[in-house]
Amino acid sequence: MTRAERKIAAALVVAAVLLPLSVPAIDITVTGNWVFSVGAGDLAGGPGSDLIPEKESASNLIAQSVSNALLLTWRVDVSRSGGTWNPNLHLWVRRTNNGTGGLGGVSGGLSYVEITAVATAYFTGWWNRSGITHQERVSGLSVNIPPGTYSTTVVWTVVQTN
Repeated sequence: MTRAERKIAAALVVAAVLLPLSVPAIDITVTGNWVFSVGAGDLAGGPGSDLIPEKESASNLIAQSVSNALLLTWRVDVSRSGGTWNPNLHLWVRRTNNGTGGLGGVSGGLSYVEITAVATAYFTGWWNRSGITHQERVSGLSVNIPPGTYSTTVVWTVVQTN
């Protein structure tokens, strides 16, 4: 290689390193909504007793897909935001399957994780995945919590990790 060819090759390497990469952001799509009520049938031992302290949703309540993640690794964080929420109630989530998606995969999240106002790392994955299902649970139910409507929004955030 001549001296001129080396300079051109070096210039091309520098230009390639300095060019910004246009990579689309990873997308997360989530469907599902859990609405339940508590009544006399939820009393642990009939009239005068406390409530059964937990309720669990169907195991496939939430369906989630992660896309635009070809050759990428990612993490899903979960938190709750807004609404009217009694501080004695605790909301939890767990992953109930691996979803589908060719060479991609997921790891973690099979045990319940509490959903709080602070984002919590929930599970990780790589490449595109669809049909990842989740189950929610509410604990802390008690006759000592004032009757009312309690609600919150679950926030799912996908974070690229590579």
